[in-house]
Amino acid sequence: MLIETILTATTPGQLELYFFATGSGADASPLYFHPSRRQTTAAEPLSLETLNAGLHWSNELKVGDATWRFVAAPIPGGPGMASHVGSWLVLAGCFLITLVVSAYVWSSR
Repeated sequence: MLIETILTATTPGQLELYFFATGSGADASPLYFHPSRRQTTAAEPLSLETLNAGLHWSNELKVGDATWRFVAAPIPGGPGMASHVGSWLVLAGCFLITLVVSAYVWSSR
């Protein structure tokens, strides 16, 4: 209940959060799973092996004498996933600036 209250109040909605027991196998299910608030469908927890194969961030958390593996993964298709939209916007902006500068130079002659 404590972890759920903290995560609900502080985590961004684009992440799924997992807690695994350290030393568990790659196909182990998580001890705790906090799904993203932005997903419209019910999310199922993924195995550690599946998470390691995709985009994720992980670290070990030491709580008392226990050590947990914490994994944060972006939701599929969410803002944390790689896309080329920004690259296309930069390219279009550069073409626009080149066009404006060329027009200015041409009209200044």
